[in-house]
Amino acid sequence: PSPPSKEPPAPSLPSVPKVPPAPAPPRSGAPSSPPAANSGLPPPGEPQQVAVTVLEPSSRAGLYTVAAVLFVAVAVLVFFVLSNVLNDGEGAAPPAIVTTPAPLVSVPNVSGLSSQAAIQRLREAGFEVEQMFASSEEVDAGMVISQTPEAPGQLSPGGEVGITVSSGAAPVAVPGVVGQQADDAARFLQDRGFASELRVEQGSTAPAGQVLRQDPPAGAEVAPGSPIALFVAEGRQAIELPDVMGMTPVQATRVLVQSGLEVSEEVLERTSVEVEAGLVVDTDPSPPAFLLPDTPIKIVVSLGPESIVMPNLLGLTPETAGARLAELELVLVEPVPECDFFNDADELVGRVMDQSPLAGEEHPQGTEVTACLGRPTLGNPISGDQPLPAQDADDPQDDLAPRRNAARAAASQVNSRSIAAANQPGALGSISNWNALSSRFESECARLAAIYSDIPGFEAQWNLEPPYPMPAVAANPVNWAEGVDGDTRGVDDGCAVSWR
Repeated sequence: PSPPSKEPPAPSLPSVPKVPPAPAPPRSGAPSSPPAANSGLPPPGEPQQVAVTVLEPSSRAGLYTVAAVLFVAVAVLVFFVLSNVLNDGEGAAPPAIVTTPAPLVSVPNVSGLSSQAAIQRLREAGFEVEQMFASSEEVDAGMVISQTPEAPGQLSPGGEVGITVSSGAAPVAVPGVVGQQADDAARFLQDRGFASELRVEQGSTAPAGQVLRQDPPAGAEVAPGSPIALFVAEGRQAIELPDVMGMTPVQATRVLVQSGLEVSEEVLERTSVEVEAGLVVDTDPSPPAFLLPDTPIKIVVSLGPESIVMPNLLGLTPETAGARLAELELVLVEPVPECDFFNDADELVGRVMDQSPLAGEEHPQGTEVTACLGRPTLGNPISGDQPLPAQDADDPQDDLAPRRNAARAAASQVNSRSIAAANQPGALGSISNWNALSSRFESECARLAAIYSDIPGFEAQWNLEPPYPMPAVAANPVNWAEGVDGDTRGVDDGCAVSWR
């Protein structure tokens, strides 16, 4: 067995000499006893000595060791604590910041608005606005041409919308005409889209009528069509071109000559809705203009409205018929009434069954067109849907009697429709209208020949004499009705049918 370990002996502390306690003070009134001999205490009134413990060097070294150990332990503890704190901070990711995007807002359409109205609308919608300018011949100055983004795009609130604003037509350079004769200069400018104003300069030694200067000067940029003032040398006085529109050519010539201008023998022609055919619609050059005396002027005579071929409106709704006529600058008289004759086709109910003027005819622009609509079907003697009159009394056993009776009824309907058409506003009133309406129902009457061709020897003829050479006032609905009443057979009996 191993011998028991011997622990080293604990260091012995030095012995501290004991100090005897001080004697108790004498009680009050008791005689103090003299100090004992050899007690070791100093006599009263002398300073007392206190014993101080003094450590040996070996004891101080032990305390220093303990203090150092404690310091190291505290330092290690502090080190570990700081290390853990720093390590936790380095490895952790920063906290995520979650943001919710603002909802998008639709960009309003501001194209075509004025720049002020567009900016106000966009700012009211919560957007910033960037304004740019561009020239445009189609969009007036100050109006928005386009925008970015275009509507109905979307942006975040506060986003920027760019608008392009028209600065008007791009300026053009003024051509130079100084040194030219005034009439040549004015025509030169007119051919390039500029107006000209002649102003006489007095006291110039230049030839009469020569352009001395111009304002704006040559090369200056101005808006298209701007007037150019031409200052010409004094000589013959410039004459203001009179407006002769609406006059006869003779009247216009007289006015122009009296103004000091020369009228050319060449006469121009042009269609016009405003000016009646045969009257002056314009001159070349056109007023307003200032011209020198003896400047040749060409008179432009109106041909009247352009002739339009009348479209076929049968089977159309009133709305479609009106739109088709408007495209040709013709006018549909509204409201469109129902026709006063029978309709045997359901698909024509509420649609145009008759029109005046007829399709294919040529009429001037602005002509009024009358029409009527199909009524609900009640049967039509032409098709045999209505009860037929009794059989011909002359031959009650004739198998063709019903067909002959139907033919007579059909002819009577043609005459009735013609009388109704003649009573329409503007249908008559002139010999030409009378003849046109007569031709229309002559065609309707002739169609009966094909419908009743099964009747041997069947014929259908339209007989109506015009009121010529009577005055045009006789072309009225009363005379028309009298003309188709059958008073004079073969002359004035409207649509008449016959057979062998």
